Amino acid sequence: MNFSKSILYYWGFVMILLLVQCKQNQKKDIKKPIPKVVFSVKEKAVTDIDGNVYSSVTINGNEWMTSNLRVTRLNDGTPLDYTPGNENWSTYINKMYYCWANNDSTMKTPYGAYYTRNVVDTKKLCPVGWHVASTDEWRENVYYYTRDKLKDKEYVKNLKASTDWPYHYLGTNKYKLDVYPASYRDEKGVVVDFKESALFWTIDENEFDYTAAVFTNGNTFGIRILDGHWGLSVRCVKNKN
Repeated sequence: MNFSKSILYYWGFVMILLLVQCKQNQKKDIKKPIPKVVFSVKEKAVTDIDGNVYSSVTINGNEWMTSNLRVTRLNDGTPLDYTPGNENWSTYINKMYYCWANNDSTMKTPYGAYYTRNVVDTKKLCPVGWHVASTDEWRENVYYYTRDKLKDKEYVKNLKASTDWPYHYLGTNKYKLDVYPASYRDEKGVVVDFKESALFWTIDENEFDYTAAVFTNGNTFGIRILDGHWGLSVRCVKNKN
């Protein structure tokens, strides 16, 4: 009788040890929660040479304008050539062309303007102390950061504006970048697929072509090589140091 009790006590003790060890292992398996990141907007962060005021948001250490650029002069006062018609758009060589998104001045807020590439190449389009966003700033510091670092499965959707995109592809503007579907103007001056996509010049270029950050209505993002004749939107990032 005593032997039987000893066996029961022994196995009871073993079971308790196993349960304690199991709970400890479960605690080890619990992944640390992803830190909550707050993307706070700074109102009236910067003013361009025309007097347009822009808010900003800091993402992964970079301060971005939260709306598309809508300036009509370089930051040294040089005026840009306003070209709303299609007939002259392709003859942009040595010309600094711009027009309003969809050729509609009432849409300059929040859609901004389209600029030809040679305007961007002056490096004087953004307000002093700011620059046109680079490929790495779009790709590494926004795209990969939100997708990989924040483990966000809907990262593109959360970068897009919560209005104006097609119904099934509306964004949430979770990260306050407010990407609107301004689309673009092609080499013939034709506005293509307005409210279907968003294209932004980047300051990077290769030997032959120019690059742009592209958002589509299918909630995709990529870096594309484009013709410099095209008119695209611009987002500015604050210089560091």
